[in-house]
Amino acid sequence: MAQVSSWRGNEVMNKAKRGVRVRLRRCALIVEREAKQLLSRGGGATGSASKAGSPPHVRSGALRSSVGFAIMPGGVKAIVGPTVKYGKIHEYGTRGKGGRLPDIKPKKAQALAIPIDKSARGRSPRAFKDLVFIKRKGKSALLMQFAGASQARGKLMYVLVKSIAIAPRPFMRPALRNSRRKFAKQFRGLLK
Repeated sequence: MAQVSSWRGNEVMNKAKRGVRVRLRRCALIVEREAKQLLSRGGGATGSASKAGSPPHVRSGALRSSVGFAIMPGGVKAIVGPTVKYGKIHEYGTRGKGGRLPDIKPKKAQALAIPIDKSARGRSPRAFKDLVFIKRKGKSALLMQFAGASQARGKLMYVLVKSIAIAPRPFMRPALRNSRRKFAKQFRGLLK
């Protein structure tokens, strides 16, 4: 007489789902680490912009720190990427430089104020009481700060522009591309 085995389909299915979630988490972590490494290597000297097509150069580390992942409900999909708003702009670039996103334009003002002097970084021109507007024919206007009684020597604080176009500086897509070969290794032996 043949021996009857009990069907353990639900147990096997639950074990497979847990295994997929664990391995998916590992794959997401692999992509996250690769993206952070690409950002750490960057594409330029400190304080300078990276070359188009190269990962962005680290200035404050906020972009790199914001890269993380989330496993979506159901456990079969992971999203890996930065949480800072400008991460998408670096990844895809703006249309004026061949990217996918619209160029950056001011929402309420007539122009964007691009800080030039280190003391202006992270501060609005409104934070300075002594800025002088200098209009230049056919060129971007300037905001300068003059010190001393003679006011002969000024310090360039901001350049005013109507819009900014940013070239793509991908780091997430290369991170995924570099990580894919490691994914199969994570899923080997799942249903032993």
